[in-house]
Amino acid sequence: MNQHSYLVGLIAPGAEFSVSSELHRREAERHHLRYLCRRLGGQRDFGTLLDDCRVCGFSGLSVAASAGHPAAALDGLSRAAARTGTVTAVVYDADGRATGHDTGMEAFTAAFARSLPDAALSRVVQVGATGAGVSVAHALAERGVEHLTLIDTDPARASALAEAVNRHAVNRPATAHPAETLDHHLKQADGLLNALPPAEESDRLA
Repeated sequence: MNQHSYLVGLIAPGAEFSVSSELHRREAERHHLRYLCRRLGGQRDFGTLLDDCRVCGFSGLSVAASAGHPAAALDGLSRAAARTGTVTAVVYDADGRATGHDTGMEAFTAAFARSLPDAALSRVVQVGATGAGVSVAHALAERGVEHLTLIDTDPARASALAEAVNRHAVNRPATAHPAETLDHHLKQADGLLNALPPAEESDRLA
């Protein structure tokens, strides 16, 4: 988008908004951008909110995972968002089309390639199958993990994520396992990825 200033809407609860807006502000300063964040919400459905922001000249939206807005209201999805079904950012193009992006999957894929280019990818264990864990699991499959073991205290959640990952991966790398098998799978793993939400780390797999 060729412009010198950006108006961005943040859709997030109060606590998340304060953190998100500060992160946006700092990153904009690093890139010398004129960047204004506004918190959005109210009783409007997501489709109406998208139309209102388009009319008001917003550049895009940042959507907290807890907001849970459906992707169906958007004009299009990035490859990552179409794969995971998760939308964490919306970008308006010059024609006003709103495209949803999964910045979690996109960022993790890029960071993994940059920071761990030679990491062994034969067997990886991921703990946590919800929230960011959905995007991370798809990113690991995208990076070429051969055997992805998904572990969660909710077996149905782990199984659902494994099925979703395998629908998009030719080698169908993902399998779901109960929490009590974690020690067994770690003995065979090249790496462990913790995708549990911070508030749940202390008690989910104790």
